[in-house]
Amino acid sequence: MDEDDAVDANHPPLDTYRKNIVRVVKVGPTGNIKFDVDLDTARHDFDSGAEMIVNPMVAATARLAIGGGEIALVHGINTDPDPNINGARHQKALSTRLNSESGAITKTSSIWCSHSFDQRLFFDGEGMIEYHLGDAYPRYIVFAKKHKSYPVFHIKGNLGENNTRTRLGDIARIDNDPAFGYITLFATESSTETNGTISGPRNLAMVRVHKSDHTPDPDLPDTLEVMSSGQKKMNTLKWLTDYQVGSDLHAERPKLVGVGSNRYIVLWEQWQAQVDGRNDRFMGVFGMVINDEGKTIASAKHLTDQYHLHRGDDAFLLDGKAAWMTGNKSQKELYIHLVDTTLQYEKVTLR
Repeated sequence: MDEDDAVDANHPPLDTYRKNIVRVVKVGPTGNIKFDVDLDTARHDFDSGAEMIVNPMVAATARLAIGGGEIALVHGINTDPDPNINGARHQKALSTRLNSESGAITKTSSIWCSHSFDQRLFFDGEGMIEYHLGDAYPRYIVFAKKHKSYPVFHIKGNLGENNTRTRLGDIARIDNDPAFGYITLFATESSTETNGTISGPRNLAMVRVHKSDHTPDPDLPDTLEVMSSGQKKMNTLKWLTDYQVGSDLHAERPKLVGVGSNRYIVLWEQWQAQVDGRNDRFMGVFGMVINDEGKTIASAKHLTDQYHLHRGDDAFLLDGKAAWMTGNKSQKELYIHLVDTTLQYEKVTLR
């Protein structure tokens, strides 16, 4: 339910668990309903102290993932009113876990991330991995496993500054490596300044995460030291693009798709910021192929300037290729966009 215009300091009242805010429905191949869970009341029935679902997806995205007999759902919500600031409601992430066969609630929370502006969920073969863009508590890109969170990248700027100058990408497994289990992708400004809405070129970056303690790889070739929430933080990472100051070029909407043998197709949009007051200019969708160390297998290539990547939806693996979908309302068509490991681009029309 979209309730942006209804939520205030008094609505909904505290301890009021409501129907039809979020529903989780499982259907069979013929459309037969296998279960239909009214989530807010079901969470309360499982745990009388569970957080209410207020304004789901506010200032955030949402994700649903299934694996290991579990359904995981994560999205943004508004918190209870804060009496210290005239009843204003903060924003945070909320997770729910359900049994994938019965729909029974198994957990009503996982990690704390407030604010959480963007989320990913990923089943790694053992359990659910969460990936968040946080601006306050904590102010970093979050990797979370077994309900504990770890920093992937510390974001420059003040505590709770909504402008993170960062875009969340994706997370994927690294196979058959004794030390590292995951590769993460994001876009962020490759500068330390915070003196404007845009304070430097926004570049693609990757970080590898250790299997054991889930810390970032300290031996990646690049570093970026920033002031984050008033503290000096050193990030280790590998830059995948090299947009320079003065070019006004930026990487946006980063996507990462594993295609096997620790190879990954990276997709992003290139934009040029306009300095004369006009709208920013879309320069097209680009792609590259890297390995789990961030080394280039296929260099960056312009794929299309006729279609966008989605802001929220993930790219996905289809027949060994990276794929994403768009649509045309007037033509009543859907398009599947495909990119292979040689960066050959194809659009398939579904009617």
